[in-house]
Amino acid sequence: MAFFQLNAGLFVRRPLRCYNADMNGFLSRLLGRPDRPDPLSPALRHQLEASPQALVRVIVRTEGDVERRRSEAEALGLRVHRVFKLMPGLAVEGAAEVIIRLATRSWVVSIEMDRTVHIMPEKGD
Repeated sequence: MAFFQLNAGLFVRRPLRCYNADMNGFLSRLLGRPDRPDPLSPALRHQLEASPQALVRVIVRTEGDVERRRSEAEALGLRVHRVFKLMPGLAVEGAAEVIIRLATRSWVVSIEMDRTVHIMPEKGD
């Protein structure tokens, strides 16, 4: 237990709390890790952790120079299929465990599965 002194000179007993960098914004900034949400959704993180050697294709939204991010992704061993410039991002393929490591990079905004898009035919065709 720790004691904290109040303005009136009274002492209050409070339990000490342990914080990790993900729970405390000040501590995150102090350690050089900005307070930001996890780029992976809980469901996607679970899927990647369940099969770390699986080959997956994902879309990575990024901050900063996209070409530089492409080089960094390739240096991790990912194959870059496409570079998006309008909304900065990359379509990449690689092992699930590498995608999890990629999510720790400060320039990664979000990661989602790269799914095939089907266009609906117009009525009458």
